Amino acid sequence: MNKYTVGLFLSLALLATPVTAQAITNTKGLSADQVNTIVQLLQSFNVEASIIEKVKASLGAATSAVEKRFCHTFEKDLTVGSKGDEVIALTQALKTSGITTTGDASKFTENNAGDVVAFQAKHGIRQTGYVGPLTRAKLNALYRCQNGESSSLVPKPTQNPIPPKECPSIVTPACVGKAIVGSDGCMIGWKCTTTTSATSTSSSY
Repeated sequence: MNKYTVGLFLSLALLATPVTAQAITNTKGLSADQVNTIVQLLQSFNVEASIIEKVKASLGAATSAVEKRFCHTFEKDLTVGSKGDEVIALTQALKTSGITTTGDASKFTENNAGDVVAFQAKHGIRQTGYVGPLTRAKLNALYRCQNGESSSLVPKPTQNPIPPKECPSIVTPACVGKAIVGSDGCMIGWKCTTTTSATSTSSSY
């Protein structure tokens, strides 16, 4: 069976069973990259462009429902003491790689170094616990953002706003006047002004 026949068979199988293709995508987590690989495979078999377009269309709806893959482009070396977004992204990448992480999510500790050692061992990289050029290259080979993707960093938790100061309740007298406010912004009294036809008096409460 030549390459063209294999490609044609695969294409026709997908076209004949679009529901099955969608089911496979949903249940097996077939990613957009995997679908692109299938398309590239068909192209390598010199399958007609019209058939390839039909295959892409049959898988298009299914791939739209697939969750966005984790991506981040690593640009910095990381070691014990490193902090920030790169460490957060590293932790997510290690988890995505199947590493059971024990380190801090945002600060590179000795435990993070141990997690990196596990990743390096899994991928045949010298086990230093340091994210240097070779380890970054492997991380980027697996998780680099492509085709306009943005980094999948978990949003930073927002700090709880400082609750407003609670001022003691002040009974407002039934008079015309204005509040007396203390240096802390709380009302500490009320200045009443009463006006008669002859005089006006002022008093504070």
